[in-house]
Amino acid sequence: MNRIEACQALRLNDNQVLDLGIIKKAYRKLSKVHHPDKGGNNESMILINQAYRFLITDIQKPIIENSTSSLCLFNDLFNFMLANYLLAYSRYTATVCNTLP
Repeated sequence: MNRIEACQALRLNDNQVLDLGIIKKAYRKLSKVHHPDKGGNNESMILINQAYRFLITDIQKPIIENSTSSLCLFNDLFNFMLANYLLAYSRYTATVCNTLP
């Protein structure tokens, strides 16, 4: 399944920017009609579920990738600052030790 097929299954415009709220609203609307317990078709509901899962996963991928890259950037910055602190501390202690009798 691709994005276009998933949008068609949920009756969404594949050109629009999708967020979690839009996808959930479309899913809930269609699941009320097509759910087998409500007299709907089982195969239609399976397609709707697959489309929902695909779009939710598709939306969450950039969020996960961005948080991972942000975490790596933070980690690099922290390590750089820690190294500078330790270097300054070692220079300070060396100076203090050399000046004390």
